[in-house]
Amino acid sequence: MEVIGEGQALLAYRSALGAVESVSKSETADMGKYVVKYASLNAVHSECVRACELFKLAVSQEPTVVDGLFAVINTLIHEDGSRLVFAPMCLPLPREAQALGSATTYLRRYSLVSQFGLAVEDDDGRAATVSAQTQPGRRTEAERMIREQIATMEPPVRAQFAVDFKAQFGSNLTDLPANRHGDALAWARLWTPPVSDEDAADAQFVAEAKGTAP
Repeated sequence: MEVIGEGQALLAYRSALGAVESVSKSETADMGKYVVKYASLNAVHSECVRACELFKLAVSQEPTVVDGLFAVINTLIHEDGSRLVFAPMCLPLPREAQALGSATTYLRRYSLVSQFGLAVEDDDGRAATVSAQTQPGRRTEAERMIREQIATMEPPVRAQFAVDFKAQFGSNLTDLPANRHGDALAWARLWTPPVSDEDAADAQFVAEAKGTAP
């Protein structure tokens, strides 16, 4: 977190942390074998904005590209002009519009959840995790869903997925503790295959245009 200016932004943020309240899980999603409830981005964002406005803070969430990764940067702006700029939350740069929209929602929601300490779980991932399976070699429903996704990949893509997965979680899926399968499922849903040289050049162009290229 970077503090910009000599005003009240940091003190106001600390006060807002004490004012933020729990968010109800009012949305539902049909996952096939079960229906889960979760707190929407709108609910999370509205509660954070409400708490911030009590202390004269505005919330800004900027989608951008950082080091070739798709990112959202949250900034809190106090009425006196001082600001708090949080470290970006990043994911691999999506190649398709629908994946980009999903990634934007995911990053906006979870960056606010993290920075304001909201007790909002990834309910679809959690529900999949606790729905343990009894078949040999399958520990959770989340693991089954990840393995189904892997099975659709071509060998080079599957190999890159394995590399990126280990970089993200510090182990392969087989060795990953079951209580982390929900997080792994959420990550796997947003993972995108390696880009071609042409796509990489396009991504570099976007980064340079935004002034975020390394």
